[in-house]
Amino acid sequence: MAGLSPFTILEQTFGLLGAEPRPLTVDGQRLGPGLPARPIPLGELRSIVSHPTTSYDLQIRVLEAVIDNLRQEQAVWVVVLGGLLLPGMRRLASHMTPSPRRAPASHQVEA
Repeated sequence: MAGLSPFTILEQTFGLLGAEPRPLTVDGQRLGPGLPARPIPLGELRSIVSHPTTSYDLQIRVLEAVIDNLRQEQAVWVVVLGGLLLPGMRRLASHMTPSPRRAPASHQVEA
């Protein structure tokens, strides 16, 4: 995996956890309104959570459920948490990485 970015490795690992024939799922019925009342595979869950129309309340409920699962299977659920947050982390990183077309902002303050 030399040369791969941490985001790429996280994406690949998250994808493996959610892959058929036995994808890791979250119980939508347990999490309540806003989710299908069935086991939800990770890829679908991320699509729901990252959709612009998803309420903040639902996003928090999903993240709390994932964090609760960390207590039982830490390595697996750390990857799930990272995978769910990955779209937002990529958006943030794209704003933090200087574009080759833009000059870096000056940090000098005029007196």
